[in-house]
Amino acid sequence: MIVTNSSLVVTGSFSQGFNLFAGSATLESGSIRILEDGDVTDATVLFRVGRTNAATLTINGGVIEAGTMLVGDTLSPLLEAQGTVRITGGLVALSSDLSIGDGITGAGLIEVLGGQLRVANNQTNITRVGNDGVGQMRVSSAAAILGDTSVARHDGSRGTLTVETNGLVQFSDDLSIGRFSGATGAVFVAGGQLVVLDHSIWVGREGMGQLIVSNGLVQARQLNVAAVPTNTASGTASFFGGSMILSSNLVIGSEANSFAQMSITGGGINVTNPSGSAAVEIISGTLTQSGGATAADNLLITHSPGHYIFNAGTLRTKGSVVSNGLPFVVGDGKNAATLELLGGIHSFANGLVVSSNATLKGCGTIIGSITNHGTIATNCGSTGPARPSITRVTRNGNTVSISFTTVTNVSYTVQYQDSLTDTNWTDLATTAGGNGNIMTVDDLSATAAKRFYRVRGE
Repeated sequence: MIVTNSSLVVTGSFSQGFNLFAGSATLESGSIRILEDGDVTDATVLFRVGRTNAATLTINGGVIEAGTMLVGDTLSPLLEAQGTVRITGGLVALSSDLSIGDGITGAGLIEVLGGQLRVANNQTNITRVGNDGVGQMRVSSAAAILGDTSVARHDGSRGTLTVETNGLVQFSDDLSIGRFSGATGAVFVAGGQLVVLDHSIWVGREGMGQLIVSNGLVQARQLNVAAVPTNTASGTASFFGGSMILSSNLVIGSEANSFAQMSITGGGINVTNPSGSAAVEIISGTLTQSGGATAADNLLITHSPGHYIFNAGTLRTKGSVVSNGLPFVVGDGKNAATLELLGGIHSFANGLVVSSNATLKGCGTIIGSITNHGTIATNCGSTGPARPSITRVTRNGNTVSISFTTVTNVSYTVQYQDSLTDTNWTDLATTAGGNGNIMTVDDLSATAAKRFYRVRGE
């Protein structure tokens, strides 16, 4: 069937509609409209592509309007069906659900290679790329505008979404990759844009999910990698290039027995917002960075099952709390790695280790010991004295030792007060000049019950 410069209208209700069981249909121009009967208010009419055999629907131009579209929908588990929808131009607009690989033995493919696919974001609408069977969606040089979407939804389903050069896939609700237990989903971003408007991406929500980014842009409010407290969740996120922008949090793992892994070998990841409340939080599992650049308002690793293996690349953070029972190690000793402090307080309960070929730079207050085998180049810019960071304060009887970062050829003065309500600070000692490493000054007469210290660069 070929429709050119004409209009085909089909009306029905309750599973009736347009059924392309086998063969092919092409819309060159004009329109195909699958409508509800006049007395039906819900979206019940169906547009099926591939139900008993292989069927292909091609849209080169014009408009298709329908309620629910099922691609690869089998009549029975004893039958196999293959449905393909190929959009090279025009518009496909659905007011209800889109399900690709709908039946258990069904396989469906939608390719959006031009024009636009649009699924309305009603409260109950869910786009399923792999509902019970195998579903695939590919978007290149075109746009797909979707609502709540599951890539692999139910037990036994498999789903794949691929975004390629100049493709745009935009979601107005959550994107779940591996929605329920037993589902296996994967999303590949090789170019173009994957944008989740003010909602979250779930990688392994309760099933098994993968997110692989090699180019292009990923943007969302939050990324959750196996962050649901269930032992069926398994999530892997891999970044080889491109960029990701998150306005809330990047959460890896949960307090349950989920499997969470994330790797960064290239590209840039930004987890920031104007209020400075966004965070990279590793609850369980491992984030391994071997390249690329990560920037976050906060870094939180406060659970012992959570690990950040920082081999190489750049990590920039405004605040840090690391209390997982391990030191935070910058670099693997071979490759270049940089931890840049963007102000704020950085607490390392088990210490901070700067490896060979690694650099600690920027400004911030460090709480915890520092072991330096690389370079410490903390500074506050070139318009004034370098701001030091107190790295450790220890007390032995009446002697208090204050350790702080330094910059070469900058002098530092250690001062103290016995009460923060005192008007003036008292000089304790002045160093001859920094050397780029940690320096320690002793207060030999710390007889007060408490004493406050600060260090000034001059």
